[in-house]
Amino acid sequence: MESVSIRNLRGKTLRDKAREGKLLTITNRGALIGVVIPVASAWLEHLIDYNLSHLQQSIDEAEHAMATGRPMATLRDVVAQLHAVLNPDRAAAGPDADVAEARSALTVRIGDLTANLIEEAGASGRTLAITHDRELIAIVIPVTRDLVEFLLEQNMSRVLYNVGLAEKEMRTAGSMTSLDQVAASTQAPAASRLV
Repeated sequence: MESVSIRNLRGKTLRDKAREGKLLTITNRGALIGVVIPVASAWLEHLIDYNLSHLQQSIDEAEHAMATGRPMATLRDVVAQLHAVLNPDRAAAGPDADVAEARSALTVRIGDLTANLIEEAGASGRTLAITHDRELIAIVIPVTRDLVEFLLEQNMSRVLYNVGLAEKEMRTAGSMTSLDQVAASTQAPAASRLV
């Protein structure tokens, strides 16, 4: 995953990365503030492949609802569910109009995207739909403390397992190579070529 500073983010670059299907992270002064999900055919194909069984179930449920005259879930309902997953602290607030409005995606031209806008969107639980030349090219998920805490809580067993594995490796390894030793070994051959 590539990282780009908010100051160096340009529409053409973002569009090219989106067409390649590459994820990007956005930083501001070295701090992670957002994750860019490209909106491209490869991304859509991946979502469909990954969720094919759930998609088929939803189609079956919708056809059954249409046949029986029951109300169906709308795209707005699906987007609200996605926002609830991405913003767990706001999910407990309930489905009132203010919360639904706060969770809606905000469409932004790439030229208008700023670090402050990303931070404000994160604080209000919004995602950003980024456009370039009137084309939707990416979705930006603001990285907030609440989101990081939620992801850590959901993956705590994996985090603890990896910490334990690293501690075991440190105890059993006879001599670990330091970063300074790696840097010195890569510089030594280059210095010997100069002589």
